[in-house]
Amino acid sequence: MQGKKRYISLSDDQRAALVLGHKTGKKATFRLRCQMVIFSDQEGKIDQIADILRCNRQSVVKWFNRYESLGIDGLHTAQGPGPPAVVRTDNRKEVDLIERIVEEHPQKLDVERELGKKMSQRTLRRFLKKRLALEALPPPPAQASLGAGAEGRHLGLLLCLALMGRIDLRYADQTGFNLLPNVPYGCIRVGQ
Repeated sequence: MQGKKRYISLSDDQRAALVLGHKTGKKATFRLRCQMVIFSDQEGKIDQIADILRCNRQSVVKWFNRYESLGIDGLHTAQGPGPPAVVRTDNRKEVDLIERIVEEHPQKLDVERELGKKMSQRTLRRFLKKRLALEALPPPPAQASLGAGAEGRHLGLLLCLALMGRIDLRYADQTGFNLLPNVPYGCIRVGQ
C-alpha cells in the first residue's frame, strides 16, 4: 500500500530564497535541505529525493515538516541540548583572566569571584584541558634519540601527548610510567 503523494508547492519568492540558500548557504546540511524542498516543488517523490540525496525517507519528511511550519529558517540546524558554555575558548578576555588566576594562585583557584560567573572545579578543569589542547603542537622529537623499534615509537607518541598537555608524563624507569600528577589538588602549567 502506497501513501499519499506529498509535494511542497513554492511561490516564486520562496523558490528564489531556496535557490539562493542552496547556492550560498554556509553549511552543507542547510544547502542539502534547500535542495530537498526544491526537488519537491519539481514534483519529485519523497523516495526519489531520498535516493538522489542519499538520505533516508524519514529525514526528507522531517525537513518537509520543518519547512512547512518554520519556512526557510526551519532548515537550519537547531541548537543542541544543554546550556551554553560558561566560558568559550575564543573569548580572549576571559581566557587571559583565567590563565592569570591559574598562574598567580594555582592552589587556590577562585575563578568564580574574579570572573563573575558560576563555574565548578570540574568545568574549570575541562576548560583548561581544552585550552591546552588548542595550543600549537611542537614538532615531534627525532626518532633516533628515542631508541630503536617499537619502544621508540611508543615513547615518541607519549612525548607528543605530553607536549600537547593531554597527559602528565612522569618517567620511572624502563618498566613503566607514572601518570599521576605530582600536585594532586592544584593546577600547574605543563613543563613546570
